[in-house]
This record gives sequence, structure tokens and C-alpha cells, in this order.
Amino acid sequence: MLIDEPDSKVIVSELAHYQIDTSACRQLTTGKMPTSYITVSQQTGSRSIVHHRDCPEYSFQDFQKLNLKQFDWIHFEGRNINDTRLMLEYMATYHPDLPCSLEIEKPRLNIEALFEFPTILMFSQHYANANGFDDAISLLQSLPSNTTASCTWGQQGAWAINDNGKILHSEASPPSHVIDTLGAGDTFNAGIVHSLLNNRSLQSALSNACQLAGHKCGQQGFAKLLSKFTLQQS
Repeated sequence: MLIDEPDSKVIVSELAHYQIDTSACRQLTTGKMPTSYITVSQQTGSRSIVHHRDCPEYSFQDFQKLNLKQFDWIHFEGRNINDTRLMLEYMATYHPDLPCSLEIEKPRLNIEALFEFPTILMFSQHYANANGFDDAISLLQSLPSNTTASCTWGQQGAWAINDNGKILHSEASPPSHVIDTLGAGDTFNAGIVHSLLNNRSLQSALSNACQLAGHKCGQQGFAKLLSKFTLQQS
């Protein structure tokens, strides 16, 4: 969603700088782009966020207008549950070979109704703890058989489960000095997608994602992250 107001112009300009196409976005004339005011600790890299938004979610009707044949992968956030399920069902019906991922960061009502569709589920420790799981393995083993999923767990690294039920693990890859942790989870997810699109194994994707997220924590922002690590070949 893009709204015709000053913050949107900054966002679109930066996306264009990195050759990110925004033509599929829905354009609105009223409202406010989601805006976060972030205080970051120089000692630990931890952050406190004050967030404001005044715009609707991307709808199923918007999604239907897209030419999905132009995409190699579709990534969803676990929000706007009813419309997201319609999008996933639409993909399963009309584009069954198009891979997709779903981030499950926070517990939301009926979010579990989305779990059967994506190629891979990406869980956070926050979601796991909120649902009574004390470790990533317990969460992953609670999922239906044939599910592929990952789960991050802070300094302990990340775990995954493949469609055969095998549990995989990668150590965290912390930088020498933590500068900025904002967006580390999204960076991890991008590392998974990037690796799988390059035909790497799930174990390799997990390791690559931990490395990429570690590099992110060691710098301000996201620029040139891919230039700082080598994609593992396995």
C-alpha cells in the first residue's frame, strides 16, 4: 500500500534506488504510511519502537490483479488472515508450482489456518513462546507431517524441519559488535528465500540465513548485505 503523502515519496525513492518495482502497489490518496520511531542502544543494539499506521491492508482483490507469472517466489506476512488465506488458496489453485513462504512472527487469531499452503513456514521465537513452546524443536515437531518450516531462536541460532521430519540446526553468526538489530528477522527470511531460489539445501539455506542476519546486526541498514557473504553451495 502506498499513500500520497511525504513519507511515501521517501519510501518510493529509496526502493527505486535499489531497483525495486512498486508498480503492483495499491495507491491511495488519504491516510498515513506506517511510520516507526526507533531508539537503538549503542551498547547492545537492542531497539524500542513507537509505531503508527493509518492505511488498510493489501486485499485479496488487489492480489488478484497481479500477473503472478512474472514472479519466482511470493512471500507473505502472517497478518490480515482472511484475505491472506484467500490469496494462498488462489495460488494453490491457479499457480500450484509457484513457491511461497509465510512469516509467522506474532500470534494472531486463526493464523494457523494459513499453515497448510506455503512452501515453507518461517516462525519467530516470539510466536513459539506465546504458544507455550520453550524451544524451536518442540514447535517444529508439533507441525503436521510433510511441513517444511524454520524457527529462529536468538543467540542459539535457528532450526528447521524438512518435509521428511528431519530437524536441522545452524549456529547464530553474530558480528564482532552489534550495531543495529532492526530487520534482522526479515533479513533471515530473505536469506532462506534467496538460498532456496538458488537451489541450495534447506540446511545450507538455514546457515546462509544466519550468516546474513548476523551481518545485518553488524551494520546500520541493509545496503550491500549480499556482498558480505558467500552463498554456501551444499
